[in-house]
Amino acid sequence: MTAPSLSHSRTNAHLFAEFVQKYTGSVYSLSSILTESSVKAEEVSIHTFAELHKSFRQDRFNPQLGPIQAYQICIRECYAFLESCTSSSEIMLCPADKVLCALRFGLKLPLSEISAVLEETPPALKAKLRRVREKMNGEIKHSYLNSTHVIV
Repeated sequence: MTAPSLSHSRTNAHLFAEFVQKYTGSVYSLSSILTESSVKAEEVSIHTFAELHKSFRQDRFNPQLGPIQAYQICIRECYAFLESCTSSSEIMLCPADKVLCALRFGLKLPLSEISAVLEETPPALKAKLRRVREKMNGEIKHSYLNSTHVIV
C-alpha cells in the first residue's frame, strides 16, 4: 500500500469514527424508544454501525446520507423486533406508527428528514401523524371512561 493511499484510508477511518461518535446517541435513542429495551437498543445500535461500516469498507459510504442510512437500518432492525413481540403499553400503535412517532417526537427530527428516512412525502407524514394523534386521543378517552365510575 502506498503512503497516499494509507493516508487516505486513515482520513476515511477518522471520518467514519467521527460519524459514529456523532450519531451513536441518536441511533441508540431511536432504538431504545422503539424497542423499550436497553439491551435490545444496544444490539440494534451495534448492528446499525456494523452495517454502515460494511458500506464504508467498500467505499460506498456517503457521510451526507449516513444519518438517513443509519436511521433506516435502525428502523429495519427495530421493526423486525416489534413485529416479533407484543407491546405492554395500553395504547397500541402499529410498528410503522411507532417508528414515525419516535422519529418526530422522540428524536424531534424535522419532517423533511423523516421524509428522507421513511421515503414518504411530508404531506403524507403529516396526515399519518394527525391520524396517530387522533387514535391516541380516542384510546386515552376510552381508557379514561372505562376506568372512571360515574355516579349519577
